[in-house]
Amino acid sequence: MYTNPYNIAKTIVNLLDAYSEDLNHIIARYQSRRKLTVLTGMRKVVPVSSYPVLEIEVTDANDEWATTHGQRPTYNFKLTLTLKCEKEEVGLEYICTLTTELVRILTSPQNIQLPVEGQQRFSPDGVIVPSYIMDGLVDNVSYALSRDGTTRRAEFSLWTKIHEPYPDVFFTKGSILESSSSA
Repeated sequence: MYTNPYNIAKTIVNLLDAYSEDLNHIIARYQSRRKLTVLTGMRKVVPVSSYPVLEIEVTDANDEWATTHGQRPTYNFKLTLTLKCEKEEVGLEYICTLTTELVRILTSPQNIQLPVEGQQRFSPDGVIVPSYIMDGLVDNVSYALSRDGTTRRAEFSLWTKIHEPYPDVFFTKGSILESSSSA
């Protein structure tokens, strides 16, 4: 597991930035002059002037051997969308519509296999090549409303899977021990 999950979060930010016109068009139907703010990491406080805001936080990573010489780590993220809508009668429609569009973008087959921003990996023959997200899906969308009736939140999980092959030279039995003992 050598992929930095922060680089995956940056890749998600860049993906959503590529769809900013579509996302901001939805926002404009409910709040003119507002745009989606996307942040890596959760913040203690986000100014209301930044709403709607999507925060992307890595939660955990799991690894498994995919082949004899390759691992497939799964990186899990929690995405939190927070918005404030003074028009209570359209608040639920607003949060559901924007969340649905975010999920559509994140799970579109066109967006699944993206190069991971600033991340490289070994190819099976030992050459350094760009690393790619090979799969991903959104799970567990939940919605919440504050007591004042104007602040709404949607939280959902996103998992991404990366294939990380190791070159054959990494599997030469005892090569690390032999080279360190001869020094």
